[in-house]
Amino acid sequence: MLTRARGRVHGHGCRISDHYFISLRIILELSFTNLIYLLSNKHFIWVLLLKKPGGRNLKAVALLSIVIPISLLISFRLTGILQGSTKISETITLETIKWEFERPNQTVTLNETLGSPYSSSEISTTMTVRIWKYDFDGFFSDDLVPIIISANLTTIMPNSFVKGVYVILQTDYQSPVRWLHTDFRFENLSLIDVEDWGWQDIKAYVGSKGVNRPEDAYFSGRPLYSLKTPNTQTHQLDVFFELTYYNGTTYKKVVQPFQLKFLGNNENG
Repeated sequence: MLTRARGRVHGHGCRISDHYFISLRIILELSFTNLIYLLSNKHFIWVLLLKKPGGRNLKAVALLSIVIPISLLISFRLTGILQGSTKISETITLETIKWEFERPNQTVTLNETLGSPYSSSEISTTMTVRIWKYDFDGFFSDDLVPIIISANLTTIMPNSFVKGVYVILQTDYQSPVRWLHTDFRFENLSLIDVEDWGWQDIKAYVGSKGVNRPEDAYFSGRPLYSLKTPNTQTHQLDVFFELTYYNGTTYKKVVQPFQLKFLGNNENG
């Protein structure tokens, strides 16, 4: 119930202070779309400002200078236009999973799958890196390693949900890695950020966020690793999974590193 404030009568039996409070209630009860429409209407602004000289008009302007920004800020947050930063209360970094392979002088089908299941009272997740094969190129020294990466995450606690999934690829100065866009797969996730190539100081990554606060989500993608040196040289590719979720109270993050090392074959030197 709106409380009347004491004030002088202005016009047709309406107190000036009543007018301010009625204007405030109108603004706060508007939807975002209607608010923008009314604020762009000169007749609405004319009524709110009373169009009277002196201190009365200044009081109305002062009131609106506070009410309108606050109303817009609330509307932006409710409609998702303005997102606050996510404060992570805890980051759980799992032990690095390491894998080594000596570079061959021929094409080899590997089909090696590295898995990292992790469960707690809040989440259950599995992150995998599958090294499909080693495609040897002895003429141009441009060996290719196609890799399949996947992650799924299920939240367990009441009112919990998946916030987002990031996968980051980091390599050395002579061996670039790139994402193949046609092989992205998202379930209950939407793509928000991507860096196609990773090389030297640049990291390749894919970022996604949960759609409608899902309790479970899945991502898979296929990077292609290119080793542009003779087989005598060693290269390393690091893969980082970053899974963020809300446990019903706070945001938490699970980080799983993978280290893939392709060892130089001295016999080919």
